[in-house]
Amino acid sequence: MFELSPIEIEAIYLSMKISLWAVLAGLIPGIAAAYLLARKNFPGKLLFDGLIHVPLVIPPVVTGYLLLITFNDNAPVGRLLNSIFGAGIA
Repeated sequence: MFELSPIEIEAIYLSMKISLWAVLAGLIPGIAAAYLLARKNFPGKLLFDGLIHVPLVIPPVVTGYLLLITFNDNAPVGRLLNSIFGAGIA
């Protein structure tokens, strides 16, 4: 059926161990930040809220920008696709 090699089992174990430590390291600061943002008013709250949301916003923005750069008609990939399909993608 389906069998994992010892090195694959070790990789899964290491991934689980790292993810557990990451959750434990982020749990207390995350709960504290959520409590502060939901219940308290303090100077710099808007800036703090923005800093909390930056990791959630940046990856899609960067991905979209890279896709635009890659498929632009002036980029090598964009020129190739334009010559094959006869229309610009981005």
